[in-house]
Amino acid sequence: MLRQIFIAIAVLVSLTACQKSSDKTDAADKSTAEALLIAPEDLIVVRNNTLASGPSITGSVQPERRADLRAEVSAVVMEVLRENGDVVR
Repeated sequence: MLRQIFIAIAVLVSLTACQKSSDKTDAADKSTAEALLIAPEDLIVVRNNTLASGPSITGSVQPERRADLRAEVSAVVMEVLRENGDVVR
């Protein structure tokens, strides 16, 4: 029972603190509105554009090392599961 009373008091205090007092806020709004001046150079228009930075580089990418695989035993290949240039792990 005591716990429910504390919860009810906490809710009432929260709601009371959140209520807007018209006298105090009107005076604060008027003083803020008078002091705040925005010039055209203070505004920035944001657009959705592609961003690119750095120089454009042309050419091809070559690996530092290359591995050629050879079989240790001579045999006939029955099936090839990958093609040249396929990515494997």
